[in-house]
Amino acid sequence: MREDIEDALEEAAGDVTPHERALLKNVWGLHDLRVEDAMIPRADIVAISWESPLREALAVFRDAGHSACPSTPRRSTTRAAWSTSATS
Repeated sequence: MREDIEDALEEAAGDVTPHERALLKNVWGLHDLRVEDAMIPRADIVAISWESPLREALAVFRDAGHSACPSTPRRSTTRAAWSTSATS
């Protein structure tokens, strides 16, 4: 099936933008990714309080080492809540 899609893309080269081609290539690469590779264990998740001063929020985000840091109405910047992905 993948080969059929790749063939169709080659035939429609002018109709598919470089951005769309890159998106499809990334989707095809997902078959090598395990859920475990993208998830953060709940105990390691870091959240920033909505009430945190910017300086504190930036420090927490920097120290967390994740590519995203969720915010929560709770007054806690400790490991809690949820996250999206790790950088390491």
